[in-house]
Amino acid sequence: YLHSNVKFVFLVPQSSVMPAILEKRKGLNGRGIVGIWANGTSAGKYFYREKVEGRKAYRFKELPDAKNLDEAESLAADAAIGAG
Repeated sequence: YLHSNVKFVFLVPQSSVMPAILEKRKGLNGRGIVGIWANGTSAGKYFYREKVEGRKAYRFKELPDAKNLDEAESLAADAAIGAG
């Protein structure tokens, strides 16, 4: 028995390639990392990532103003505050 108002949505990945990190560095005294994506639609973009406490998940924040890992590391504090 199906209801006429029930809709199914299937999400199919665009690509089977998993995002990869080209380079990374610990930041904020080990609280998280800063890195740069190697592939996909985010290739070449810098980000801050930290583990979500109590879960098998990460919180990401893109760092669009970063031009290198040093700049990404200096922007990580603001990203951590904004991600929390």
